[in-house]
Amino acid sequence: MDPNFLPKRIKSIPFGIDLDGYEVRLPLFTEDGGTVSLIGGNPGQGKTSALKVILSGLVDSNTSIFWFDPKNGADANPYRSRVNVIASPLDPQPYIDTLASISKSIANRNAIVGQGGDIQMFPPIVVMVDEWAVLGSLGTKAQQQEFTQQLRRLVSTGRSTNVSVVLSTQRPTSVSIDVATRELSGNRIAFLVGDEHASEAILGIKGAESQINPLKKGQAITWINGAISRISLYKVREDLPNLCQEIAGFNHTLDQLLGLEITYSLETSTIL
Repeated sequence: MDPNFLPKRIKSIPFGIDLDGYEVRLPLFTEDGGTVSLIGGNPGQGKTSALKVILSGLVDSNTSIFWFDPKNGADANPYRSRVNVIASPLDPQPYIDTLASISKSIANRNAIVGQGGDIQMFPPIVVMVDEWAVLGSLGTKAQQQEFTQQLRRLVSTGRSTNVSVVLSTQRPTSVSIDVATRELSGNRIAFLVGDEHASEAILGIKGAESQINPLKKGQAITWINGAISRISLYKVREDLPNLCQEIAGFNHTLDQLLGLEITYSLETSTIL
């Protein structure tokens, strides 16, 4: 790799091909900041592949990536040289602590903006929450409530500070996906689901449950800023683990992000 290669800034990423052969892009960042993406479907239909395709689009950018993987890191670990992997199968506290730290970063950036500073120099953040419903059921009732509150805060407040959230869950229901979260999701991706209620939970409309022309593995219905498409997801690039190792230096940990914000505030007399 060219040693002078620099990370680029990302807005949308290539995600799949629609029925007319046109590329569908997933907007993770807009002029207004970050976005919220909701992904759901039955097991084995492409949900995890979608997260890896998202990573593929971000890997050579200046984005700081956090992947919550409660399957003990089974999906995320091959990419941990480039990705901040939080992988605790039973204890929800590492996820809660990470969400709280990202919320601190959001507060820092809002303070900088409030003082007339520019936050565009800070790396954008993408938080990929796999098995969202599983994570929300870990630990004590108090921990479950704290996780839910922290995640909702992130979804609600992250956009203006260039924080994008990707929420992924299998076997979606109206219970596991609340209407408020869905309505905050400008990007909605539904792989094959069991019934119309599951489709409505993700997309807000029926269709992903269709038995007349069912979605095949790797196919999804997308609702992106109100535009509906039926797509075939791009394949995950085979060299992705190696590429993550080659450009591991593009990664930023939470401590590094918070350090950048504090240093900027000191240099510009912004009080955090």
